[in-house]
Amino acid sequence: SIAKGFEPSVRVMGDTSSQAPDTIDFEDYPGIELETRLSWLCARILEASREHCHFSLILPSQTLGPNSGQRHRDEALMMLARFNQWSEQVTSDGE
Repeated sequence: SIAKGFEPSVRVMGDTSSQAPDTIDFEDYPGIELETRLSWLCARILEASREHCHFSLILPSQTLGPNSGQRHRDEALMMLARFNQWSEQVTSDGE
């Protein structure tokens, strides 16, 4: 089990002139509770956007990118929001 205060390691995404895309993958944090995992993915998306990096987002049922820009950032964040809603609906249906 991971302590509540545990922070993910931060990867340096490199020079902003680099065209190599960063991959932001749901499976980068195995064994981490869903809310924390989604929070860390969100932070990585926002950081990639701030740094004007190309990135791909990989979730269990969807992949986005690689691309960059505000629209790409917003699509990635929407995927996380929908993933969270979907998982909560599955959890509440199963109870």
